[in-house]
Amino acid sequence: MKIFTQLFVILSPFLLFSAYTSNEMPGATKVSDLAEKQVVEQVVEQVVELSEMKWQKPVSSERLIARAPSDWQLIFELNNGDTRLSDYIPKDEVEDNWQTKLSFEAHAQLTSVDPISIMMGEISKMTEICSNIDHSNLFSGLENNYPTSVRLLLCGHNAHSGKGEVSITKGIQGKDYFYIIRFEKKLEAFEKGHPEFAKNEIAEWSTYLKRITLCDQSSETTHPCPYQDNIQD
Repeated sequence: MKIFTQLFVILSPFLLFSAYTSNEMPGATKVSDLAEKQVVEQVVEQVVELSEMKWQKPVSSERLIARAPSDWQLIFELNNGDTRLSDYIPKDEVEDNWQTKLSFEAHAQLTSVDPISIMMGEISKMTEICSNIDHSNLFSGLENNYPTSVRLLLCGHNAHSGKGEVSITKGIQGKDYFYIIRFEKKLEAFEKGHPEFAKNEIAEWSTYLKRITLCDQSSETTHPCPYQDNIQD
């Protein structure tokens, strides 16, 4: 309601101006079209300025300590304030036919949901398109005093891609955002629990995700930032 009140205050001169010109007596000298155009331009400029101030999101002091592998390429990025997304693939893969992908997500709307619930919600969605599905909890607890959960998912056959999929997802419940970091790999369809996939690669992913933590630059004791290098805004 506040923004509509402000807009009305801004628009009032234009509304009064329009009413005046529309009620002029026949034969009276009319206000020039140029003057009217100038009023309209001024109103538009003020409305744009107000809307930009209204929807600016305060800067978060939370920082995700993470960095994509140096030889991976960025293929997608989105940041509209409430949602932040980044996708990376190995440099020798192509965007429209990738085999391995690393994703970073941050969602302001999910901060009230605990990580285990988020993980299980994703599993529930995957059961709608995956057969021969299996999953297991790799870790659930606190990391740097933030609720955190890491889960392994095996999808024997994805109905959309026709492929099998292996993924490890880490969820961190922050104060300003809920963070999701996910490794995905496409491979040939497989029977439940038996993907043709090197176990040492899963171990590498797990180690990589373990090193990713969340910190808060305004909290030196509860969620301390150990160093500034590798911090992703």
